[in-house]
Amino acid sequence: MSAKDKKYLFRKPIYFAGIAAIVLIFISFAANSLFVLFKSSFFSAIYSAVVFCASIIFLYGFYVIGDKYKSKLLKVLPIIGIVGIIVFSLGGVVFGPSLNSYFVGLNQTLADYNDTISSLNQSANISSTAIDQLSTEISNKIVEDVFPLLATFAVCFFIFVIYAILWGVALIKLNDKIKYVKVTGVLTVVGACTLIVGVGLFAFLVAFIFMIVILFDQSKKFEKF
Repeated sequence: MSAKDKKYLFRKPIYFAGIAAIVLIFISFAANSLFVLFKSSFFSAIYSAVVFCASIIFLYGFYVIGDKYKSKLLKVLPIIGIVGIIVFSLGGVVFGPSLNSYFVGLNQTLADYNDTISSLNQSANISSTAIDQLSTEISNKIVEDVFPLLATFAVCFFIFVIYAILWGVALIKLNDKIKYVKVTGVLTVVGACTLIVGVGLFAFLVAFIFMIVILFDQSKKFEKF
């Protein structure tokens, strides 16, 4: 990217945040097809880099909007989001190989347990009570192995829900200043509260589309073309 392009990007952060949001929606829907077509670690790295950059540009656009309207919450949340993305990405680079080994080992353990149970079921020298007891022991062992991962996921999920609710509240507070911002904020809050039952995904998608509309609308208001 040339110095002129960088200057243009920083002069119109809200506009490029809208572009970044469109990119995020496209690659989210096309992810499965893209990974089927391009099965390589190089493509995975490119994909991750695009998501990383687009997410930061998207969040920074709302930081600028928060600054324009003196909304402290809408300024703080994008900063927290950007820091979170950086930390998460660095964590993926550092702990990615270990996590991959963990899943490989877990899959192998499950396969070994299934083979053991199948062999015992076919054996005539062991009682059904003994098989049930062994199955219970194996199940408990699997729970012990999986629990740290589930606990980590639960914590991350809870943090994301709280973050999304605060984001929605920050948007709702700008109700009298930005078009469509209230419905966007309400949809974001609803999406966060209902995410665990699946309904929230649709609400988030609609809210995200409204965010794109807001970004381009605010770009026309504040940025000269």
